[in-house]
Amino acid sequence: MTSDGKSVIYTDFGVRGLGVIRKISIDGGNSTQLTDRPSDRAAISPDGKYIVYGYQEEPNSARKIAVISIDGGAPVKLFEVSPTASAHVVSWNSEGSSLVYVDTPGGVSNLWAQPLEGGKPVQLTDFKSDRIYWFDLSRDGRQLALTRGNESTDVVLFSNLK
Repeated sequence: MTSDGKSVIYTDFGVRGLGVIRKISIDGGNSTQLTDRPSDRAAISPDGKYIVYGYQEEPNSARKIAVISIDGGAPVKLFEVSPTASAHVVSWNSEGSSLVYVDTPGGVSNLWAQPLEGGKPVQLTDFKSDRIYWFDLSRDGRQLALTRGNESTDVVLFSNLK
């Protein structure tokens, strides 16, 4: 929800499964498309002026994090992140000075903060195992909620099916 409480920001995954960020009044009516890029989960900045989201132009292209105005349009900030970073879960720190995202090199996830003014990202957590699937920070930035676990898969061969 926007800081004025009058609109909701959401990701519309549409028919083809490619998301775009949209805004709709809580009173209903037509929504407004805010991005023209395939977009993941959107998060509103603490001051209510900006939206951050992750995206990839193409399936094998570099992952990016974009910051746009709450009213939409071209990115005002754009960051390339590691190829092992998850661009679909990104958030703001409590001051709105950094963008927080998950990076999973070697199959182990940790949270990283990309300063909004540029520079190198800073590692926030130091987990030695498992993956982070989702996270959120408290408004004051003093608490973190996340889901972590491991992934296991099996390959099964079926034959002689009728």
